[in-house]
Amino acid sequence: MPDIRPPLPALTCKYCGKQFTPRRSGAVPVCYGEHTITCMICGKPFHPTREKLVSKDFGYTCSENCTRKKRSQTLSRINKERKDAGLSHL
Repeated sequence: MPDIRPPLPALTCKYCGKQFTPRRSGAVPVCYGEHTITCMICGKPFHPTREKLVSKDFGYTCSENCTRKKRSQTLSRINKERKDAGLSHL
């Protein structure tokens, strides 16, 4: 029996802006090409896998070391915000 599903609408990749046809409905708007991202900690360009790009916890870091630094910076910021708000006891 022929496939009678209508074609999926094109999406625009949120990283490179290229239009692409997703392989399934409900797809995350990330194309299947290679992307170069700049690490938000060290500034080094890197090529994350598509699986990393579509994961909810992708943090734009190039390595585990930079991920730890980002986590430390985030915790320091949260603690400072709590202290400034008088919530340091939490």
